[in-house]
Amino acid sequence: GYTWKNWISSDTELIPNSDIQNYNIKMPDSDITLTAEATLNIYTITYDLANGQLEEGITNPVEYTVETEKFTLNNPSRIGYTFGGWTGSNGETPNKIVTIFIANWISNKDTKYTVEVYEMNLDGEYIKVFSKEEKGETDTIAKIEPEEKEGFSYEADLSVAEHNIEPDGSTLLKMYYSRNT
Repeated sequence: GYTWKNWISSDTELIPNSDIQNYNIKMPDSDITLTAEATLNIYTITYDLANGQLEEGITNPVEYTVETEKFTLNNPSRIGYTFGGWTGSNGETPNKIVTIFIANWISNKDTKYTVEVYEMNLDGEYIKVFSKEEKGETDTIAKIEPEEKEGFSYEADLSVAEHNIEPDGSTLLKMYYSRNT
């Protein structure tokens, strides 16, 4: 936690102050005190919030020393995820600059997405006949299977039958059925 700086002598006439770490002296026939001075190392903390963010106005420490008191980190948030905790990247290897804290996320299992069904009316226009909110795991694929509907044919080219469940709940699956003539 410290870097050696220099030697300070109690008698600078006999033994001058020195910034040489391995210093050979001829011991005088009097008392002398040599004091080693050191500089406190300041380490930088960086955070990888992994697409998360801290609330506005909230921060975490950006540096520390061996003399820094214990501190608790403010946890970030991320839409569609639950904060799972912090891990560190420096392991057992001493480094001068490391990413000390990496945010870990657990995808929410109850992220909403919407399913809508459209049927062609007698005028050839598609009208929404059904809408339902579903729930699934964030960043997984939601998929719906087309149904057999008497008098209608499933239109795969118009439909969105599968899509990633977006963290913000904006995913919309649409099934289109044209009227058989």
